[in-house]
Amino acid sequence: MASADLATRLQLAIVRIHRHTRPSGVREGLSPTQLAVLGTLVHAGPQRSGDVATREGLNATLVSRVLAKLEEAGLARRSADVDDRRVARVEATARGRRLLDKEQLERASALRGEIEQLAPEHRRALADALDALEALGERLKARPR
Repeated sequence: MASADLATRLQLAIVRIHRHTRPSGVREGLSPTQLAVLGTLVHAGPQRSGDVATREGLNATLVSRVLAKLEEAGLARRSADVDDRRVARVEATARGRRLLDKEQLERASALRGEIEQLAPEHRRALADALDALEALGERLKARPR
């Protein structure tokens, strides 16, 4: 199969899987972008809003608005940087971490149930493909934006 065809099929499959494992945070009024930013705060720890923007590949103004919404919802908090009081650092709150944990458990559970329904040869093929998919994810993450 040509790389272009493979890329198109892979992208469509990922979008379909992502769309159909709808996170409960979206049902609770959070946008996918807000959930992604919250995920960055949980996984990468406290950081400046500009660092969040860089990690997520988003506009700094948008990230500032997203962080304000997360703060409003009690999912994140800002504090002065200990090294430079002019700089604010933002971090996930315990409530934000619990929400993200819930999201991940729900998505994994939904996927697990569907994977169990696949034919054994498809489950094996999926397991065999994980190393390549994880390597692709790391390459995309390291790619300059």
